Amino acid sequence: MISCIAVMFAYCCDFVLIVVKEWEKREIPEASGKIKQNSSILKYVCGLKKDKPFLKVFLQDDNEDAKRFFRTQVENIYENMQCEFVNVNDVSEIISEKDEEIEQKERNAPEIPEATEKILNEIIASEGEKIYAKHSIVVGIGVSNIISKHPKACRQPCIVLYCLDTDLIPYGEKPLPYFINGYPCDVREEICLMMVGTCKDCKKLNPGCDIGCDIGSEISTGSAGFLVNGQIKGFLTAAHVVQNVDQIYIEKSDSMDNTVSNHEQITHPSDSSEVIGEVENYICGNYWSFGSDIAIVRAVSVIEKQQGNQKCIENLRTYGTP
Repeated sequence: MISCIAVMFAYCCDFVLIVVKEWEKREIPEASGKIKQNSSILKYVCGLKKDKPFLKVFLQDDNEDAKRFFRTQVENIYENMQCEFVNVNDVSEIISEKDEEIEQKERNAPEIPEATEKILNEIIASEGEKIYAKHSIVVGIGVSNIISKHPKACRQPCIVLYCLDTDLIPYGEKPLPYFINGYPCDVREEICLMMVGTCKDCKKLNPGCDIGCDIGSEISTGSAGFLVNGQIKGFLTAAHVVQNVDQIYIEKSDSMDNTVSNHEQITHPSDSSEVIGEVENYICGNYWSFGSDIAIVRAVSVIEKQQGNQKCIENLRTYGTP
């Protein structure tokens, strides 16, 4: 009996060591310091791609210093590892075009039945954190009425896993699931979501995206939150960043009618004149049975930017910055 327990203990120890060694492969020892020095480096992932060692590095621009660093590190640490450098600014437009193609197919496909959509959202709510914890390559989770990876874009309700790479499996992790609670998964490449949370233009807030808004005669600052991609395309921030709290509708409401904003303009960085959005709605206080402090910011067009930038320049000249 004792010998059996000893064997099991030794087996468990060996298994833990194997797991630890796999996880250690994920990290390049000197990379954390380099990332702090070089703002072009957004993220890197070490793992297996088609069963071969692979390193994928995401850069904000074509930065040769960053490329040399990672190539040198790979040569010194790993054997036969392939490197891929992704200039996010170059490929984001290509990926956006692919996303638009998928969205067009989704619009042409039958809508997901309300009961099914409710089930899918409940699955995401219960399993989402586990997916993020087990699969670091996943940057977003959603639902769709088509499976885009199918040759004919199969019309079927599914759970969408947005990933930095559809084939790369980080060291110490398992492949992405084909099904979650009986519903199929559609794995799609998405790098734009990764960029939320870091910005080379932000001096006051990093990581994070620093934004500003003129409220009457003062300029308020805050940070950008989640991206919004629906009837309104833009992002979320806190309501108190874009309007004085005592002026925001705070009573219970059965609709969004009383949440319409004064279309305040949002700048980035906060002390610049660069207009990036316009506030559509804000909620602060009790909305239905929920307490909220949210502002929905719509991304502006090029023409709107030019008009808004002139207004911001005038405000900055008149009021200065905090």
